[in-house]
Amino acid sequence: DCRAPSASLAAFARKPGTAACGLASALAPPPVGLDLDCLAPLDLGPELLLRDLQEAHRSALAAEELCRRRATADRFTIEQMGALVVAEPRTLYVGEPHPMFLALQAAHVARGAAIDAAFTTFSGFDSLHDVKFDAVVLNAARDPNMALSLCGALRRNARLHNVPTALLVKPGDRTTIDAAIERGASVWASSETPPSALVGWLFERIEAARRRAAVEDELDWLRRRLGGPNGLLPLDRFTVHLEAMAADAHAALRPLSVAVLKIERGPGAGGAAWEDSAAAVEELAGRLVRSYDISALIGPGTVVIAFSNAHEAAARTSADRIVAVAECTSFAAPGSPQSALIRHAVAELAPGESATGLLARALDPFPTDLRRLMI
Repeated sequence: DCRAPSASLAAFARKPGTAACGLASALAPPPVGLDLDCLAPLDLGPELLLRDLQEAHRSALAAEELCRRRATADRFTIEQMGALVVAEPRTLYVGEPHPMFLALQAAHVARGAAIDAAFTTFSGFDSLHDVKFDAVVLNAARDPNMALSLCGALRRNARLHNVPTALLVKPGDRTTIDAAIERGASVWASSETPPSALVGWLFERIEAARRRAAVEDELDWLRRRLGGPNGLLPLDRFTVHLEAMAADAHAALRPLSVAVLKIERGPGAGGAAWEDSAAAVEELAGRLVRSYDISALIGPGTVVIAFSNAHEAAARTSADRIVAVAECTSFAAPGSPQSALIRHAVAELAPGESATGLLARALDPFPTDLRRLMI
């Protein structure tokens, strides 16, 4: 019963690298404040359940990496991030007036939260771009197409992609429910759903999203403190952190992979063009990684990325994506010579292998002077 978690579940939820998940009926109001990584409604089917479990797994990995990053910052006497001033939760309701809106409004007031109403799609779009909302409720009872369109638009927007989204539908309208889940909706309700159920689910989603955002904000802040504006750590800090990542990977029997990106001068490239391209590639390599991955500049034009909980194939896919994006920046103008070429290699942590050994293997395809950096 996820509404009465045992002490062992609560302890499990606090362990780094683990994700505590609760399961319940979509019609039963879930508890608020359990501090679970995921509270998933079984009624919504396997697709949403899988998505929620994957999100919980990512949240747990981010929390574990935050512990490591704090420890690395302490080792190099780098200040930690201070407490953030958190604004009151704010929800946006979009669509025609509905009795459920009054219940939502009362629940928000009772919890010290705020809810705004936008009764047209256009005003809803404007509000989403003007104000930061913690959740969105879309009324699809009369106009499913409007709600589905807006739901899909949220998922396509990088800033709004993770905003929890609830849908109000006609009783029994499974077609709209399935389409909304496909477009990223988090939960649904109808006029037959007890208002307390939707309120409970909504605030659980808001709290989980806020916890995840707080972890990711601190991860990014510490990465900049450890490595500067582009987030690329120097070699000494990176090797210390990679040692901690390798130790945790061995202890938890999880994969860890490293990619090396070597930026080389393109044919016919001038000095200034090469330097600009190399700097752009380095910055992209620092930005195009997940919040719980870490990257470093270990030599001239040489970037290393450690991919947490990633096998070699997944790390290679991510490295290929970064290289593909970065190579697009090496053309100053149509028809100009390519100013930078990027070679890359990937290695996965072997059983019993040290972080130094892993990094040395990743550097094997490159000139000896790069491997000497490890000495």
